[in-house]
Amino acid sequence: MNTTTSVAARGDALRFLAERIELLRRADVDAIAVAMADEQKPGTGDLLRDEALRELVDGGWVDGDEASMVLGHELRRHHTALVVWRPSVNGGGTEARRLEARVAEIATALGAGRALTLPAGTHSLWAWVGTADVPPRDTLDALPAGGDCLVAVGRPGFGADGFRRSHREAVRAQRVAMRCPSPGRVTRFEDVELLSLVSGDDEAMVSLVRRELGPLAADDPATARLRATLGAVQAAGGGSAAAADALGVHRNTVLYRLRRIDELLGRPAAERRLELEVALRLAEAFPDRVLVPAAEVRPVSA
Repeated sequence: MNTTTSVAARGDALRFLAERIELLRRADVDAIAVAMADEQKPGTGDLLRDEALRELVDGGWVDGDEASMVLGHELRRHHTALVVWRPSVNGGGTEARRLEARVAEIATALGAGRALTLPAGTHSLWAWVGTADVPPRDTLDALPAGGDCLVAVGRPGFGADGFRRSHREAVRAQRVAMRCPSPGRVTRFEDVELLSLVSGDDEAMVSLVRRELGPLAADDPATARLRATLGAVQAAGGGSAAAADALGVHRNTVLYRLRRIDELLGRPAAERRLELEVALRLAEAFPDRVLVPAAEVRPVSA
C-alpha cells in the first residue's frame, strides 16, 4: 500500500469509527462487525480492517475498545497468534482459501467461532484466535494433519499487548521452523524460544556448535548416536539408567558412550553443561547448517 492510499484509508477508518463509537456501549463487538460489513460497500471493510490491524500489530490503537470495534474482534480475550503457511507453492486464490480453511480448523479446535486473519505474502497467513480462557496446550496436537500446511504458534496473551506479543512469537517460531530441514507440522514458540534466541547469527551459531562439541559435531551415524546419548543423559538429569530406558539400550552402553564422549571432548561432559546443551539443541535442529560433513572428519566408534 503506498503512502497516499495508507493515509486516506486511515482517515476513512477514523471517520467511520467516529460515526459508530456509541454502538460499542450498547452492543456486542461481533454483532457490530456484522452490521458494519452489511453497510459497507464491497472491499471497503477489508481495507479498513487490514489497515487497523497492521496499526495494532505495529503498536498503535491504544484504546482497545475502539480497535475491537473496527477489527470486529474482541481484544479483551486470550489471543493465540498463528502463522500458517505452505512451503514451495505458487500462491493464488486456491492457496489463500486453503490457508483460511486451515485457520478455521484451528479456531474451531481452540473453541472459537472464527479467527482474525491477515495475508502475509502469497503463501502465508497471519491469524489470531481469541478465547475466554487460555487453550490447553495439547489441543493443537489433536488436529488432523492438514495436508502440507505448517503452523507456528505464539504463547497465548491477554488484551492488546498479549495480541501483539503472541504474534511476534509466532513469527519468530516460523523463522526457526523455516530454517529446519524437517520442521514439525506445528512449531510452538515456547518449544523453540532458545533456538530463536541463539540461531539468528549463522556464523556465531556454527562457531558455538563446533567449539563446544568438537569431534562430536561430525555428521555421521556413530557420532549422532553419541550426541543422542548425551542429550538423553542431560534430559534425565544425569541419570544413565533413565537415559538407557529412553534410548532403548542397556545402561552399560550408555556408560561406555559417556566415556567415549569425555574422550572426544577432552574434558568431562558435566563441565560447561549449559553451553553443551545449547550446542546439542542447535545440532539437532539445524544439522545441515552447523555439523561438519562426515567426509571432513575421521569417523568415531560408538
